[in-house]
Amino acid sequence: MPRKPPSKPTVLSDAATQAVDRLRRFYDIGRQANEIGGGYGEGTSVQFAEEMGMSRGRVDHARTFAKRIGKAEFESICEMRDASGRAFGPGHATQLMAVEDEQLRARLLSQWAKHGWTVTQLRDAIRRKLGKRSRGGRRRNAPATQKAAAEELQRLTRHWLDLYRGLRHPPENVAAALRGFPAALRKRLNAAATALAELQRGLGRGDVAGE
Repeated sequence: MPRKPPSKPTVLSDAATQAVDRLRRFYDIGRQANEIGGGYGEGTSVQFAEEMGMSRGRVDHARTFAKRIGKAEFESICEMRDASGRAFGPGHATQLMAVEDEQLRARLLSQWAKHGWTVTQLRDAIRRKLGKRSRGGRRRNAPATQKAAAEELQRLTRHWLDLYRGLRHPPENVAAALRGFPAALRKRLNAAATALAELQRGLGRGDVAGE
């Protein structure tokens, strides 16, 4: 009887292997960035990011991931597959790096494997977990670099200003919510909006780099 040829790897297993390869490269770049980092001050040098063919922000993500995830934990992550055979990739890693607690990371990884969470679903699960902890008095994770801090401040400032402008100038069919506030409080809100708008402009100009 003729021998059957070996079965070809499935497309899904190929995709999982590629995802792990990308994750290993992501982790390796992060480790290199951490080794070099002391000479560059805060963040990763633009030159190193260019050499790696990645944006500086992406390299900073890799740097944080590699600093937070030990080698043994990382190898365990590389071996994991979800119920459909998919591997944990760099996109998931950029979300998981926000979790400082190793036991919480393990629980989230277990849930990812069980439910096959997308990157967005993992991000939302992490936000729910960290949000619950912050309401219990535990400090939220701070951005790891000056650039990331400036970007996060810009995002939060923009969100606040958008909300305030919407409250001040609502659609015609929606009552202005601020009208019921005491005049003194409306005045303080307006002063806060002015100060935050100036802060947002400063962050956008990169004023933080000169301080």
